[in-house]
Amino acid sequence: MKKMSSFERNYWEDDSKVKKWASGKGKARLAWIKWAGRYWVDLRILRREEDGYTHTKQGIRLSPEQVREMLPVLNELLQDIDDKVEEDERHDDKDISS
Repeated sequence: MKKMSSFERNYWEDDSKVKKWASGKGKARLAWIKWAGRYWVDLRILRREEDGYTHTKQGIRLSPEQVREMLPVLNELLQDIDDKVEEDERHDDKDISS
């Protein structure tokens, strides 16, 4: 994988679920990087190439402070999604049993 900064440590990778990058064409990657003299949390799509995966412009960099501020909001968002999925499943079950 090509380096995009003087420091880079991958923490998580998974195959992209977005159609454009599915079937191994791309991976979502979360990393700690040093870029422009600062440390960042980098969430990015990696594109498959012949010699592995390389960085794309499709991603974001957040400061550690931004991520800390975002954590409770992410938990709330995930809870809201779980609640909606559960509500939809109950609604679907109700339609089937009617």
